[in-house]
Amino acid sequence: MPRPRAKPTDPAIKAAALETARQCLARLTIDVTSWNEQGMGPTDGPENRRKHAAAFVRNALRPGAPASIRRIASNVALPIITQEAADGRTDPNARRDDILIYAVQRVCDQHDLKPTRRSEAESGCSIVAEALSGFLKELRKYPDELLATFPDNDEYRERRRWADTELRKLPEKLFPEGALSEERLNNIWGERPH
Repeated sequence: MPRPRAKPTDPAIKAAALETARQCLARLTIDVTSWNEQGMGPTDGPENRRKHAAAFVRNALRPGAPASIRRIASNVALPIITQEAADGRTDPNARRDDILIYAVQRVCDQHDLKPTRRSEAESGCSIVAEALSGFLKELRKYPDELLATFPDNDEYRERRRWADTELRKLPEKLFPEGALSEERLNNIWGERPH
């Protein structure tokens, strides 16, 4: 007997799921922005990324470290140290894909959706693909918005340089092929480590 087709997803659920996905995707920028603001260089490559994550954790453990730094260390840096060291992956997109997988899982868990689409109903991958497109548009605008907040003086020269160069490159660095399609996210989901 054929399965009945699922109804389209309620617009309120879809809107809430998109917001959940956007919150998860913000983690894509935390690695770069938080470490650069701590005076550390770029985090290209797994070994360099682990080294920066370890330094970030050491800073978070210092007396008087702000709660926001401790949260970033716990939520971002520690998983990099433990996961990337354990699985030995060398794929430069591994960390990015981990965050995308986390976003799909979180959307599914919080909004009772399936990871991949089987009918007209939305899926975790379709929601994350839609949120990713909007996220990248906002990320491209962010350097100009940030530069507008920095005074044009010597004290902010390094921050202005970083925002105008490194931060401006971030969308293409994270997604050189542009926003990922739902099909590509389905593939990433299917290839995830179990």
